[in-house]
Amino acid sequence: MIAYRAALDVPREVVWFLAKLLAAERRRRGTPRGSRALTCFWQAALGLRWFRDRTAADALARDHGISRATAYRYLRAVLAPDGFPLWVSQVEPGSVHDITAARAHALPALYPAAAAGLPALADPGYESAGIGILIPVKQPPGGRELDVNTRTRNALQRSLRCLGERGFALLTGRWRTLHHITASPSTLLTGRWRTLHHITASPSKIGDIARAALVLTHFEHGYIT
Repeated sequence: MIAYRAALDVPREVVWFLAKLLAAERRRRGTPRGSRALTCFWQAALGLRWFRDRTAADALARDHGISRATAYRYLRAVLAPDGFPLWVSQVEPGSVHDITAARAHALPALYPAAAAGLPALADPGYESAGIGILIPVKQPPGGRELDVNTRTRNALQRSLRCLGERGFALLTGRWRTLHHITASPSTLLTGRWRTLHHITASPSKIGDIARAALVLTHFEHGYIT
């Protein structure tokens, strides 16, 4: 075995941010001081190593001096016009239709914005979503073509919606944990946090992981302090 040291390519400020959240959670739970194997800072560093690079549990336990025991389906998101991720939904089973999940998780928050003149762009799966939810016009039956104005509108809308891919790429490129998630009954999300690459967990746990990636991304980009 060859021993070596590695650097965690996450700003120290992110580690301290997470450490403060962990400290608050320990206080909420009434965790006695000194009863945990790691301080909040090193617990945060351990968690971020797994979240960023999917470091094996054995390696985390060895490097941090603790025991090993200590140690896609559908996830919807709301993105800013520039593609920056603002919100991610809870994971739903694959049998749940897009519009059903959207009505439960996203649309109630989007309607007020739409009424104020800020529409949301969505894919054809969100047909009949309601006020201010704009989707491409579907191809008419019988092999007929859309008129040029409608085709142009669809092309413009698709080009704007492509920015949404930046939001998912920002999350999954930075936190690689999100790349290939497997859930029970079934699941997913996919760069930054490698943990999202190959995970088997319940849908609720996957939703928690995705929201954690979102919070870390917001902190790194100055959306929260």
